[in-house]
Amino acid sequence: MSRDELLSMLESRGGGGKIVTGEELARALGVSRVAVWKAINALREDGYAIESVKARGYRFLSRNDVLSEASIRRGLKPRFPGGRIEVLKTIDSTNAFMKRMDLSAAEEWLVVVADGQTAGRGRKNRPFYSRPGEGLYMSLLLKPDLPPDETRFLTICAGLAVCGTLERVCRLESRIKWVNDVYCNGKKLCGILTEGAVSVEQQRMSHVVVGIGLNTGAVDEEVGDIATSVQQATGRRPDRSLLAAEILNRMESLCLELAGGHKKKLLDEYRDRQLVIGRTVQVMTGTETFRALATGIDDEGALIVENETGRIRLSAEEVSLKLN
Repeated sequence: MSRDELLSMLESRGGGGKIVTGEELARALGVSRVAVWKAINALREDGYAIESVKARGYRFLSRNDVLSEASIRRGLKPRFPGGRIEVLKTIDSTNAFMKRMDLSAAEEWLVVVADGQTAGRGRKNRPFYSRPGEGLYMSLLLKPDLPPDETRFLTICAGLAVCGTLERVCRLESRIKWVNDVYCNGKKLCGILTEGAVSVEQQRMSHVVVGIGLNTGAVDEEVGDIATSVQQATGRRPDRSLLAAEILNRMESLCLELAGGHKKKLLDEYRDRQLVIGRTVQVMTGTETFRALATGIDDEGALIVENETGRIRLSAEEVSLKLN
């Protein structure tokens, strides 16, 4: 008997606050009641809220928010193509951890999830606060048949997957600040970092790592004026394993649309969810800073802005934006 098997049974048979007896668990798992008791205690040490009801059994409490491979897998659709899901405690960053692997030999849709990060980062190595237990920090490996200049579509897919998940699971409306930040109530809720390697011979992407950092619980005071979380926006802490599974489900569906040539459909939804269109933004290119009006997203996912000098096309690789 593994702890994941016990956890799965507690969730399925003890859902909704129902009590499941130690005898029932032992019989179903083919072990002794003492073995069940020891495994229950081990799950509690991992952070699961499991109540012992005297002379009756165990109750799996609804306030559980512990990341586990078993919990994530239960939320995945049967068609989900990935195999390996690695759930870690606290690491430097999920993207960095994944990039230390031999990704040429790794299976596509490899997933790494962490409870916390000590060196979470966004674009241009900006820090991303990643306290243990207060967010969903996840990276997934893709091996798309895309030229390098189209990898921004994977970032677009990730943003759409996060927004769709927040709506379905948390009943929370969110918007995308071009190109890779998800916002709620004027504050950053989620950051997305896409990093890849190019096959020089084929001029195609050999692999892409998509990192997603979603604030779910408390927000650090240092960024409280610019960042928010699911808990702050809704008053409730979400089930992070359920969020991870739904993001992966949606990402897989969106990537299938991309592979099927349905860029227009993806871009139309991306435009609908944009936060910047019609607003004045500050553009920082690395060599200059200027203000402009964001007027649209073109058919390649680039941002179109206009100022007194005329119409300017901006790509994800060359600018950062600050909303007024």
